[in-house]
Amino acid sequence: MPLFVCPNCREPLRSVESGFECSNKHHHDRAKEGYINLLPSHHRKSNHAGDSGEMVAARKRFLSAGHYLPIRELLSDCVLKLNNRNHSVDLACGNGYFTEVLRAGGNDVHGVDISKPAIRAASKSVKDVSFAVSNLNYLPFANASMDLATLIFAPRLDDMRRVLKPQGNLIRITPGSHHLFELKQQFYETVKEHQRAPLSLENFKHHDGQELRFEMVLSSGDVQHLVAMTPMIHRLTLKMRGLSLNSENLVVTGHVWVDIFSCI
Repeated sequence: MPLFVCPNCREPLRSVESGFECSNKHHHDRAKEGYINLLPSHHRKSNHAGDSGEMVAARKRFLSAGHYLPIRELLSDCVLKLNNRNHSVDLACGNGYFTEVLRAGGNDVHGVDISKPAIRAASKSVKDVSFAVSNLNYLPFANASMDLATLIFAPRLDDMRRVLKPQGNLIRITPGSHHLFELKQQFYETVKEHQRAPLSLENFKHHDGQELRFEMVLSSGDVQHLVAMTPMIHRLTLKMRGLSLNSENLVVTGHVWVDIFSCI
């Protein structure tokens, strides 16, 4: 049973015929794809928050080619090593590619993202997961309701500690110093290395960290999809976006840190 709470009054939501409803009669419709929209107008800055449909489609094409499979496999190993996985949530879950890993062991799994196109895509492709559109600074879960949260290529969320149980865990995946380095060289004269994400998080203790490096052989189509799915697409000029890369495959480094934190 989903552990969602009403974004208006924070009362628990119960499933009704057409969606979800709280004791204060705030109603939230269930989409035909199965997800629930818990993003009221006062919790969003625009009507098109988060990744666009084009970004979501590009991400699906890139991930479906298996280029980030090493990251997914390492995430799976980390999840299986943790024993407190009864209730899990993938924060900023996107199209659900990594959310699927959390289903190991029959977990009660949730995924939330502020992008409606991303959640719609996730609901279509990943089964047995409760997905919701939500403001990530006001997570739609009760206090101390989750055993495990994952945060993958997303910034720290102020609300994530509140929803975790006292002995809960956070798995965070962040870019390493050379992540996509060769791709950036195609677009920028000077490429800055990623700085290691801080290991000091308020109310969390760093428990373990693993570094992962791997190579991706990308076709020109793969490169276009990768650029279109990342924040790079917002920073490139129109001239750069139209840059025609060499038709030969481009070898690009994948480099990430997978860190496990426990609540304190």
